[in-house]
Amino acid sequence: MKTPRLLTFLLLLTAGITRLQAQDKATPAPAQTEMQKWIATTDAQWQAAFKRDITDVHEAELGKLKLQYLTSLETGIARASAASDLKGALGLRAEQKRFGDTQVFPDKDEDGDSASLKAIRAAVRVQLAKLEKDCAARAKALHAKYDPVLAQAQAQLTQRQRLDDALLVQNKRDEVAAAWLAGTPVPAPAMAVPVPPQPAPAEAAAVPPKPAPVTSLGPARITDATKDRPFVNTLGMKFVPVAGTKVLFSIWDTRVQDYAAYAKTNKVDDSWTKQASDGVPIGREPEHPVVGVSWEDANAFCKWLTKKETAAGKLPKGAVYRLPTDEEWSIALGLPPEVGATPAEKSEKNSVDLPWGTDFPPKAKVGNYADETYHAKFPPKKDEKNNRMRNDKWMEGYTDGFATTSPVGSFPANAFGLYDMGGNVWQWCEDWGDASQKGRVLRGASWADSVRGVLLSRRRVPVPPTGRNSTQGFRCVLGVSAP
Repeated sequence: MKTPRLLTFLLLLTAGITRLQAQDKATPAPAQTEMQKWIATTDAQWQAAFKRDITDVHEAELGKLKLQYLTSLETGIARASAASDLKGALGLRAEQKRFGDTQVFPDKDEDGDSASLKAIRAAVRVQLAKLEKDCAARAKALHAKYDPVLAQAQAQLTQRQRLDDALLVQNKRDEVAAAWLAGTPVPAPAMAVPVPPQPAPAEAAAVPPKPAPVTSLGPARITDATKDRPFVNTLGMKFVPVAGTKVLFSIWDTRVQDYAAYAKTNKVDDSWTKQASDGVPIGREPEHPVVGVSWEDANAFCKWLTKKETAAGKLPKGAVYRLPTDEEWSIALGLPPEVGATPAEKSEKNSVDLPWGTDFPPKAKVGNYADETYHAKFPPKKDEKNNRMRNDKWMEGYTDGFATTSPVGSFPANAFGLYDMGGNVWQWCEDWGDASQKGRVLRGASWADSVRGVLLSRRRVPVPPTGRNSTQGFRCVLGVSAP
């Protein structure tokens, strides 16, 4: 059984304090700078735990609640409009704009607010209070592990009559308690409080090395995947869990190098090697997402990879690689529950949220879309076939630096650690778009898209499962059996 990192740290710290107690009382205290380094190193580990387990989790949940609030406002506007309630619709629209600009939840209602707006706010306040309560509980639990470490150090220092140092540790305990229990972490690593010295070089050598990065999927390790420590399969594809689903998601789109390994040993359509636009090659570099693959091609790749790694003993019985379902994809993007029986019914229900928020165009580099770089590479030109000027649209005022596809992982990951959930390439999902079963679902938009309506988080595009083009790729998930 693996020893958790936090437990390993506590064991090492306890051992260090025991050695400290055994030292001769006449030994002069170490230099102040050594003690400061020790506290900086120690505190940085706890601050990292606070950020990972409390701050990051809270921010991710808060982001979901913001999207939920905007969705509720959008639904309220539609209902008020349908009921010819102009005043109510205008009030909801004003709140939608205010919140879109400020991202601040209102702490009170105004006398002129409609009943529907008050109800929406009341619901979101209940959820907000729950988030704050959960955050405080996590902070309290982490503090209950950290404070005993400082308390033990304080006791040992007091027994050795190093009273000034013991007092400083007590002050540190008070500082951490005041900040953490209020849900606000103490800035790190700028800590000037000296505490017990770090181990001597000879002692430090006894500290076990950090675990080596995971290089393969093993049956006993699948359930250990985390955002910070993904599983890596034999092709180097990384997989992390997504809360709310029962699968591990590949953190990025399937790359050219991944698909090339499949094509090398299988007879496949070679369209993926010939994608281009106006003579510009697309999706050729190893670290770029593969393009020009159909839904059928993507499924064949998943089946091949499952068979390959099962035969090699890398997967447990029943584990399979496959495409994500439409619902799994929405959860991985961070969308709240959607209304509709089919992906087509859910598509464009929310005209507010985009993968990066609500501002358009985005103010920061958030993904690979048809930007100023795209426009410079593909300026408007005459369409000889139709004898007219072709109108290649682009997102004016936004620059991501890539005219076509970009290397996977080039832009910030979302809260789950997933890259390119918006932009770069459209991603195939398992589902049919609707009951007609004419098109499989594509999500996420691509390097060639710029129109706001196309970039919406809920947008689905149904395409025949045999369809291939230079804007389509896919992302794998790892689950147990079929969806």
